[in-house]
Amino acid sequence: MCRTRTAHVFAAVSVLACTCVCASRARLDTPTTRQGADRVDYSALELTGNGHTQDSFSLALQAAARVLGREGDYPAIYCLSSNAFSPAIFPPEDCVAWWHVEGSLAHMALGTACGAIGLKARELPLPSRPADHEKETWARYRADAAPVVRDALDRGEVVLTSGGWRAVQEHGFVPWCYAGIITEVMPDGEMVGACLNGRTDNVCDYPMRGEAWGLSACEPSLSREQTDLRMLHNAVLRIRGEGPYARTEYAAYGLDAMDVWIAKMEQLPFCGPCFESAPDRVWTCALDNSNTTAAGAATAAHYLRERAASLPEAARPHLEQAADCYERIAELLRPSMTEGSGQHCRAFIGNLEGQQAHAADVLRPVRQELAAAADAMEAALLASYPKSALLHDVPAGGHCNSYAGGLAVILNHAGTQADYDTIMGDSGQAFILQSERGRPVIEGAVDVGWWPMASWGLSMRLDFLGHALGRRIRKVNGTIDAYYADAAGHYRDRFELEVKSSIAEGRPLLAEHDTFFIVAGYDAQEPPLLGDWALRDARREPVRIHEHPWGLVVLGDEITPLDRRQADIEALRHALALARDRAGAPPRCFTGRKSYRLWTEALRDTEHLGQARWQSNMCLHLGINRRAASAYVRKMATRHPEEIATHLNAAAALFEQVLEQLSTADISTETMGTQEGRERLAKLVERIAVADRRGFAEIETALAAADGGGPVSAQP
Repeated sequence: MCRTRTAHVFAAVSVLACTCVCASRARLDTPTTRQGADRVDYSALELTGNGHTQDSFSLALQAAARVLGREGDYPAIYCLSSNAFSPAIFPPEDCVAWWHVEGSLAHMALGTACGAIGLKARELPLPSRPADHEKETWARYRADAAPVVRDALDRGEVVLTSGGWRAVQEHGFVPWCYAGIITEVMPDGEMVGACLNGRTDNVCDYPMRGEAWGLSACEPSLSREQTDLRMLHNAVLRIRGEGPYARTEYAAYGLDAMDVWIAKMEQLPFCGPCFESAPDRVWTCALDNSNTTAAGAATAAHYLRERAASLPEAARPHLEQAADCYERIAELLRPSMTEGSGQHCRAFIGNLEGQQAHAADVLRPVRQELAAAADAMEAALLASYPKSALLHDVPAGGHCNSYAGGLAVILNHAGTQADYDTIMGDSGQAFILQSERGRPVIEGAVDVGWWPMASWGLSMRLDFLGHALGRRIRKVNGTIDAYYADAAGHYRDRFELEVKSSIAEGRPLLAEHDTFFIVAGYDAQEPPLLGDWALRDARREPVRIHEHPWGLVVLGDEITPLDRRQADIEALRHALALARDRAGAPPRCFTGRKSYRLWTEALRDTEHLGQARWQSNMCLHLGINRRAASAYVRKMATRHPEEIATHLNAAAALFEQVLEQLSTADISTETMGTQEGRERLAKLVERIAVADRRGFAEIETALAAADGGGPVSAQP
């Protein structure tokens, strides 16, 4: 649906005007009478602005902070949010005028901004996003969301939302995608609040899960130096489209966003819906994109120069270089926004040759400057960190699965309570049986021993694991060809910044090389990482990793954890999906029943025996996983009603049967070298698969009870 025509109620303003909040603001209307004694007084709330030349999220966060007695100027918050440092595009939007202003793209660095200002952000436990677009579904969603928002208001929190406004209401057009503040929930459940039009009675129909927070005041948790370093790191990640800024169906940041923008500029029409409805005004869609990006660049350039003096002397030239890049970006875009320049958007939009020239002469150079700015900010960061550092209070791991055991160490060290079995269950490791059809092959035999070691299964549920536990967790992957070509250079290119920034924050991390290594520090030697292997069961003096890593697991900010019983249900759904090979594994990879079949096929391939230790490793890891599965669901049973707990305990007992049967396996080298011995193991694996299926059937019954007896989907 085209939403463009209403976009042009906003007039274009100069880049210089984009770098500050409007000097004159209208005081917002006083909301209806508050019910809770602790509720915030919004009578002095001020929120106005032009969402195409200012960042609505930064404006709303600034207004929220002021209501809570905390100050932060707009340019600083714009940079702390990372939103000034590169464009962000919402690809599903059919009208390109609204690409860059989607509020849901703007909150990735909320933790940094709040930590600097002195705010605490609690993600609201709103319902999951509806799967369809039916009016009745959304009516139910609003009815379920209203009490959650009301509860936050009664707590004395300021509710920040990154969108969800009713577009057409009595005040005229209100951009659905701008950030704002919900100030009241009416008795009938209607939610109203402040958007950029200077009113507090705008209707907000759908604040979304993961895009709405209850803000409260606290002491700043970040020092000025920590704030600057975090801000620069976020800027580098955003430009390069890494970490929380990775490309998705709904988001493209930095260089990825520029690629989308360039590709669109090199074709006709630039904005299809507007070309159909108002061809004489379609140039304004291009102008909106230029305005947004130029405003951010001008703000970033000024702020980087302002903050340069606070960093070590060796870092300052790099920040000046980054600022130069942003000034060139603003200068490159300026003619397209300047009447009479001969290069204004109205002069070339709709003309393919002119659009292609704009892409070549303006947008591609902007992309190059963005890449150079990221390189310069990375150099400033590396110059700011010490050449060596070591955290001395990192405990040992000592659990059977080095991934889950290592995560338990680094999470608890960071203050996020997480036991090994819970990590195994929430991540899905407790319930998985990994395999890959036809690979890897060594001397003609499929190396089944590598199957449980392959890292694709480890990271399938990192996002959910983080939400279940209350801490962002992300995997930083390397490039295998670059790794084998130059492991040391690959480390510097892909991992050095992540390691140094994490250690500077006081957070150990995990390095992956075959198994997982708990990184407690680094130095200037090769390879540089210091710590210990996650399987080590007693703390010792730090050792050096024996090879450069090919992947990292890094912790981010604390987030509001899911309700534990809700997390249980979602984890069980994923377990069932794994058992049925419906969990979204990579192509040719399997997680459950098909893995059992592939394993027995490999055992019965007596022409290609492979190595006996391969079968031993499969048995070992199946035992590790199901031992954790049994402990996980038994503990879960204590949190749920009897009609659910009974089946969870039954599932645990069946997983224990799997362990008992595994203990009878003869996986000696001699036995695995004979057809008879391999056939005995194949038949045992088939019996184990039956017990395993029965365990998952009990999980399915438990889920049905949790859903009121309705059908259960294996897809989480």
